[in-house]
Amino acid sequence: MQLLAHVLSLIGARPLQRLAASDIDAVYAQLSQKLAPGTMHEVHTTLGACLGAAVRTRKLVRSPLLDIAKAPSAGEADHGQVLDGEQLRTLIEGFRGSALFPIVATLAYTGARRNEVLALRWSDLDVSARTLRIERAIDMTSLHGLGIKGPKTERGKRTITIDGGLVALLVAERERHLRIAAGVPDGWPSIYHSSDCRRVR
Repeated sequence: MQLLAHVLSLIGARPLQRLAASDIDAVYAQLSQKLAPGTMHEVHTTLGACLGAAVRTRKLVRSPLLDIAKAPSAGEADHGQVLDGEQLRTLIEGFRGSALFPIVATLAYTGARRNEVLALRWSDLDVSARTLRIERAIDMTSLHGLGIKGPKTERGKRTITIDGGLVALLVAERERHLRIAAGVPDGWPSIYHSSDCRRVR
């Protein structure tokens, strides 16, 4: 209902049967000036469900959404789908043993964007506080190629609380990288403490 409030504030007084595609186009044009693309897409999806229910219950013959000029796009979200808990666990387990497993797990359990996770540094991980700090993202341009960029606004910087399982996974991955950097072969006794990856003397 909170999403629909944006629409109702503009056309809520109009009889349902008199709602035209041009009315919805006008609403979307106004809302797009103050709402993010993802939120606009959610508004569109919610309105579509409501008008679809009106058609099924014969309050409308046809949904006016079918005739609008352009439906709001969710941007990056258009390229994927929402997974339920079981599907998400199956996806993550499918990568276990792969070099991509820590990346996929971090994506799944933080909700961070792919280009944000790929730009993470070990200094962004706070083991004791169980947090990850998002401050930058991978950026690819035709002019400069691959690079690092900061968020467009300060709101883009954020701290994400993570659970103990992901903390343990990231700590183990950091220890593995430290071992590789130190030239320690796999299978040798660990020279790092698993809780904070400091060298044990």
